[in-house]
Amino acid sequence: MLNPKRTGRPSKPPVDYRRDAYFPSIHRLPVELLLDIFALAEPPALPTPSVSSGWVKLMLVCRHWRAVIMKAAQFWSTIDFTSHPDWIRLCLSRSRAAIHVRIVVASSELVKAATSILTPRAGQIRTLVVTDYCGGDFLATQLRTLLSAQMPALKQLTITNSFNFDPLRPEKQSGVDLGLSADSLPRLCALSLENVILPPSPQFYRFVTSLRLHGKCFPQQGGTLEYLLRILRATSAQLQELSLSRIRMAGLDATAQVLHLPVPIDLPNLREFHMDHNNVVASRLLQLLNIPSTCTSFYYLRTDIVSSPWDTTERSSRAVLLRLLPQPIRSLIESASELILSVSRTTYSIKEPSSSRSQSATPVAGPWLPEDRIYIYIHDLDQNSPPQPEDIVFAVSLAQLTSLTITSHLNGPLEDSVWKTLLGACPHLDSLAVSESSVHETVVFYVLMAGSSPPPCHALRVLSVKTYTLSAQVSQVVKCLRSRAPHARKLERLSLGSQVPFKTGLNDSDIHALRSFVQKLVIM
Repeated sequence: MLNPKRTGRPSKPPVDYRRDAYFPSIHRLPVELLLDIFALAEPPALPTPSVSSGWVKLMLVCRHWRAVIMKAAQFWSTIDFTSHPDWIRLCLSRSRAAIHVRIVVASSELVKAATSILTPRAGQIRTLVVTDYCGGDFLATQLRTLLSAQMPALKQLTITNSFNFDPLRPEKQSGVDLGLSADSLPRLCALSLENVILPPSPQFYRFVTSLRLHGKCFPQQGGTLEYLLRILRATSAQLQELSLSRIRMAGLDATAQVLHLPVPIDLPNLREFHMDHNNVVASRLLQLLNIPSTCTSFYYLRTDIVSSPWDTTERSSRAVLLRLLPQPIRSLIESASELILSVSRTTYSIKEPSSSRSQSATPVAGPWLPEDRIYIYIHDLDQNSPPQPEDIVFAVSLAQLTSLTITSHLNGPLEDSVWKTLLGACPHLDSLAVSESSVHETVVFYVLMAGSSPPPCHALRVLSVKTYTLSAQVSQVVKCLRSRAPHARKLERLSLGSQVPFKTGLNDSDIHALRSFVQKLVIM
């Protein structure tokens, strides 16, 4: 062993292994890294801190963790006025920078207390979420006082006023005017309003990148279509998220006459677009907006055929569907790879499931936004002309479709002509799910037989059929699969089910015959 005195190298200090044994490695982490770990214990999107919060429980682990959390302002920055007053005062005393505020209006006393506490700290508020379930003039008086103060740090404002609105008398309703202005809210980026009047000044929207509107957001006097377009033009350059959910204004209803449509507004940076409306409003709005092809759009359209202004001579389900689908939505359906059709004697619905859910940083202000990319719902159809799934073929092209789900609640089975038209329009279909509630046999297996080369849906990999009973159709299913075997690929999965629980009616010989033609058989 070398002698440090002879080599000239400094000797290392002795390692105190006993000290490291009593000093856990997590206590040697930098405080910044420790705070990042603690943040994982909290749910995202404006959490509600309380004594049961994850990071509050971490304070009970040791003195070091307690000291770190008590000095970290980000854990005390969320002020929820549904919590205990003592907790609110504690959070305010420990939050030194921006604060995030949530107010649920349950009484006038709560609003007054919140206004008196927050007004002196208005300059610190970064996020403000207000939900009114109580009604009265609290929003128009107390909240107006708070919003009139200087709030230079406010980035996100969400106000939901759902108590006073009567859906049966929408023409008698008006939104609440809170006097929003660019002077008091100079840096606003995300705005979500329900039944609250939008300010008319374009200067108010110069930094807005997310705009969500619902209900009556326009004044009764002068709240026309041009009012909305003026606001959208002010945000067109930077707008990234837009939601127009059941907005009500003059010029958008079915009785309004639009003689000269304005020039469509370009929204080049739009990433997400939500629309929840009847077909008349949707058609007019879509004519006024240039939605980029890269934007993820969510449409929920619905209509009441009985109250629609259409001619009674064109009330067939096919004519209704053609009139309901605006051209931009037809293009979305034609590019879809998955579609769900559901029909009954009085309803017709079309869904395109969203393949990728949007991960928006802005919390959704309300439950009305759809989760499907396209959801078209028609009800009160003429019972003398019930809808058929084949109607969709005459409205849009299904050439790109690879997955199709059909649910029928009609009294009788779907006819073979319906299946031939529908399946013939889907040459690339590889997954088909059928559910019929009729007590009669389904005829889909007749249509899938190899009567020609190639047979219908020759690329089919997955087939799922659920009918009232299966026992009477086993021979037909085996005959269908045997005829397809030389001309089409072997099914990877065949699922058969019965509407009557625990009564499929299949015996061991039936199951053995089916398994010889498929890779995997599932009996539901």
